[in-house]
Amino acid sequence: MKIDRKKLLKKCELACSGVGKGKLLPESDRFLINERQLSSFNDEVSFTLPIELDISISVDALLFMDLLRKFNNQKLDMEVEDNKLTLKSKRAEGHIQYSEPSAEVPTPPEKGWKDITEGVMDYLVQAARVCGIDETQFLTTCVHVGPDLVEGCDNTRLYRAMIKTGFDEDFLLPAPNIKALPTCNYISYALSDSWFHLKMSDGGVVSVRYSKEKYLDGIDKVLELGPVEEVQFPPNFRSILQERAGWSGGTTGHEIQVSLSSSGQLRWDTKMNEASYSEKRRVKYQGTDLAFTISRDFLTDMLLKTKAVSVDKESMRIQMKTKNEICVVALQHHRE
Repeated sequence: MKIDRKKLLKKCELACSGVGKGKLLPESDRFLINERQLSSFNDEVSFTLPIELDISISVDALLFMDLLRKFNNQKLDMEVEDNKLTLKSKRAEGHIQYSEPSAEVPTPPEKGWKDITEGVMDYLVQAARVCGIDETQFLTTCVHVGPDLVEGCDNTRLYRAMIKTGFDEDFLLPAPNIKALPTCNYISYALSDSWFHLKMSDGGVVSVRYSKEKYLDGIDKVLELGPVEEVQFPPNFRSILQERAGWSGGTTGHEIQVSLSSSGQLRWDTKMNEASYSEKRRVKYQGTDLAFTISRDFLTDMLLKTKAVSVDKESMRIQMKTKNEICVVALQHHRE
């Protein structure tokens, strides 16, 4: 049979977020191809994508993508026989072993789909960026979603968006599951058992775990500030962080430590795995000494629409121009 290599590889790369590292579950490190669908499943995230292959196999996910990338031709011949999948072009030939698929992946429901509100996914991503990573405090690692709000809080930072989400009930989405969602045109959603399903415009579905646990009590107190002072971030603050506080290789989601002094000095510290970097710069800043830790991606997005920044002795509040978004960040000891 003939296959479109680029089209199939694109679907595999999309489904890669559902591939587990190691064999935590049966076939969690593999792609399942069955009934013209490509599936992946790691117990937290699952993909079910339409493809044109009418075969039933299970293959090592990473090896299969590597094999597809080795060819230059867009159209390839594929043969499936005796537990061996063969790809051929005029000048090259590759093979990979396969088995019969046996794992069960979450089945998207046939009914109960509802239109998703435009832009709500952006709010989910922003809320996920302020969530914590301490699994012993489960609620701080989740985004709280309700009919009228999206929020996340790790006890030192809170982000809340008061919007009509289109969701009929309250539930929690673990932040890592939201971060695993690809940037796609999602058109509808459905809830089934413990799965939150999102349907793409091409009919593909990505599913992530959700929880019905009650969210953090007393969270509104985080929004209460004492006597406040208005401050003005440097006009080039966003461009500096975008250009100087990131890491190469497309790495996103990392946090930075920021210090701003009343004398006009900006310092930021950032770390990624075994590497770290810090820099100081003179800037135009009006306000008291500030120090805080925050996701770089979250902050750069917020700076695009910041209306006002207020601080008291313990916290900083960022009010958005849209009026429906607010962020509160705990202040730390200032460092020169």
